[in-house]
Amino acid sequence: FAYGQTGSGKTFTMMGSNATGMRAGNQASNISDSNLGLYFLAAQDVFRIAENPAYADLSIGVSLFEIYGGKLLDLLNGRNPVRCLENSKGKVCFPGLSEHPVNNAEELMDIIDAGALNR
Repeated sequence: FAYGQTGSGKTFTMMGSNATGMRAGNQASNISDSNLGLYFLAAQDVFRIAENPAYADLSIGVSLFEIYGGKLLDLLNGRNPVRCLENSKGKVCFPGLSEHPVNNAEELMDIIDAGALNR
């Protein structure tokens, strides 16, 4: 989650110079591996930790939704509406939100890119 004024660098910080640079039409000389973005770096950590045999029973999945005009929309399932509910134990749930399995950081970023196209 990133919050801030337009043009303050939220997308650059979260997605990195490669994704933002390519989308902006920058030439290859302006694109750098020095800023991979927080999403990719965090995903690398998650998948590295998941390789530990102690976590062999875990699976990793991704969901992506947008809050627009007070509505939640699933960006990986045709912008279908999603509800945000709290159960009796105080756990927040998102009925209707699709979840997609991922096996590595690159797959995760591909899904994030696909969801971003649906914004």
